[in-house]
Amino acid sequence: RRAIFTALPAAEKLGIPRERFVCSGGLYEYGCCGQDETRSLNTDIEKEFPVSTQGFNEDGTWNYVGNNEKETEAECRARGVRFTTWLTKSFLPEVAAAGPRPVVMVVCHQTFGDLVARILVERSSTEWGYGRIKYRLANCGIIPFVVRPTGAITPL
Repeated sequence: RRAIFTALPAAEKLGIPRERFVCSGGLYEYGCCGQDETRSLNTDIEKEFPVSTQGFNEDGTWNYVGNNEKETEAECRARGVRFTTWLTKSFLPEVAAAGPRPVVMVVCHQTFGDLVARILVERSSTEWGYGRIKYRLANCGIIPFVVRPTGAITPL
């Protein structure tokens, strides 16, 4: 919810409609989900915020895939790959087809944001680990990226 509260003013200012303001079930904070952790339901999020939800589990919870009490680094890496695959293969092409100069904001916590940035820019997560931040955010920071016509993603 904190990330949605952070993104909401920018989304409203940019005029991003509800169907394009997507809360992904894979964008939870590192280590905050696991077999013993139940968190927000996607239906509750959609009632509370002007967002649509995608990629949540069948029971409406965050898309944790694993068998541990709390998410491990290996599970988080796999989640990062699943998220960036969805982003680049599904969501970005859909948004790009909607018209010229689409705006996409990915709002997430530092640790997962660093993982996503590494996968998008370096095409690898092997050097990522908790606390080994390369693409640092300040509190509520922004890392702007450009998606090139070739599909390459580079930081500005």
